[in-house]
Parts: sequence; structure tokens; C-alpha cells
Amino acid sequence: MIELDGAAGEGGGQIVRSALTLAMITGQPFRIRNIRANRDGDATEVFTALGEKSVPAEQVARQAVQRARRYLASQAAFAEYLADQMMLPLALAGSGGFTLDEVSMHARTNAQVIETFLPVRFGFERHDGLDRCTVTSR
Repeated sequence: MIELDGAAGEGGGQIVRSALTLAMITGQPFRIRNIRANRDGDATEVFTALGEKSVPAEQVARQAVQRARRYLASQAAFAEYLADQMMLPLALAGSGGFTLDEVSMHARTNAQVIETFLPVRFGFERHDGLDRCTVTSR
């Protein structure tokens, strides 16, 4: 397995995208440690909240801020909605895993769909305050 250190260089999204792409092409599994370790507090995520009729804009903004704060405090590689987008490339690579701040229903549904099409199995577990998504070949 190829080991990459996210503390080297910028250590954010580009290392993840490049590693996933190369793993799919070469069939080599990889692991990234220390993701975001040398970042100056900037996030690799986008956080949104949708307004509704009769809901004050301040309340909608608080929802987005709460999501961002939860993610930044978590030390997870991905927040819940980017995590489900990383699952297909990881499955195509054949195996691997990542941490996320919360397993969403999107992620669980995505895992079921991917498992239907590809010979992989997803697992989700919580350890030391972080959720972890793993994919293995079956």
C-alpha cells in the first residue's frame, strides 16, 4: 500500500484527487495520513444551508456555521456531504478508507448502490470521536 503524508506540501484536496485517480489507473491502494496537517486554518469544504419560508436568514446562517465548526473541530478528512462523493472513486480503486465527521444517509445509500454494481463492501465505524468509511474488495 502506498503511504502519503498529507503534512507534506499543501496536503488538501489536490493530494486526495490525484491519489484517487492514480489508484484507479494503477490498481494500487493508498493511505493518506495527516490530511490538512500544515493548513493555515482554511477549509477544504463548502458549507451551505437552505432557507425556508418564515425562517429568519440568521437561523439559516447559524446552521451553515455550526456545520463548518463541527467539521473543523473534528480533524476528519471530509465532512459528511463530500464524503459520499469520495466513495465511488475509492471503490473503483478497490480498497481504502477515510475519516469523516458524520456518516450521512447519503453515504449509506451511496454505499448500497455502489455495492450493487461493484465487487466491494463498505463499512462504517466510529472510533475516537471520528467516523471511518472503509471499502474492501469482496
